[in-house]
Amino acid sequence: MTWKIATSALFMTASLAGAAEPALPLWPGIAPGSENALKPELVVTNANGERAVSQIATPTLTPFYADHPNGTAIIVSPGSGFRAEVFDAEGVAVARWLTTLGVDAYVLKYRLPSEGHTNGEDVIVQDIQRAIRLVRTQTAHKARRVGTLGFSAGGNLTAISAVYYDRQVYTPVDASDALSARPDFFAVVYGYVPRQEDLGLVHTPPDSPTVRYLAKYPFEPAVTADTPPCFVVHGDSDRHVSAEHGIRIATAVAKAGGRCEFHLIKGADHGFGLHAIGEDRIWPTLFASWLAKQN
Repeated sequence: MTWKIATSALFMTASLAGAAEPALPLWPGIAPGSENALKPELVVTNANGERAVSQIATPTLTPFYADHPNGTAIIVSPGSGFRAEVFDAEGVAVARWLTTLGVDAYVLKYRLPSEGHTNGEDVIVQDIQRAIRLVRTQTAHKARRVGTLGFSAGGNLTAISAVYYDRQVYTPVDASDALSARPDFFAVVYGYVPRQEDLGLVHTPPDSPTVRYLAKYPFEPAVTADTPPCFVVHGDSDRHVSAEHGIRIATAVAKAGGRCEFHLIKGADHGFGLHAIGEDRIWPTLFASWLAKQN
């Protein structure tokens, strides 16, 4: 494990080229367990034109293909607080930036546990497993490596993708489901990985599907020597998800004998994404460097 505290750097924002392709539905027909959750999707747009999405019954992958693909594909999971997904700031913008690195990127619009799904505690895991399998079959450039990258609650989803890839959580629906759901690597940006004893204190009501999801799929106990390599970045001044969460991920992987590069960003708060103006603006450069070294 590599521990680094970033104190200064210059990050020049890349041109966000890369146009979105039509969104791909994850599931043929109704997603498993969402038969009674078919409300109209709710999209709220802020003053900057950025969307937050909730009431998701039809999860999708929105592809952004690189002009010069290097054989890597990444599934991007935006943060959500398990309430509404920050689809543009932590999804679309990140995907477009990834294409400038030669990466085919896919923004995952995933179902949220507490939105009326049957077995809501499983829907997130179903969606990330299915997404990884679909990317292995549908990527336009036949990626050699498929990784996951997530922010905040999406970072929890990304971490879970790396340790519960072999748990059967849905009945196979087509040939894609014969493929591995194990990501080749995963990256977590200010990710949320709570301790089990804190769940009832942080989330209400304590028996909600969100709490049941977090209790059923804890990250740390599931880490093994086979856990894929990871990149973790967190701010040491995060007021919403303390840096302990990032430290837990990196420590668990290292203790199991895996590889994890961890960066603690001095003075960084939560939610900096690609719009950082302080020390946290260094993380995309650090991630690009780490990604280039993965085989």
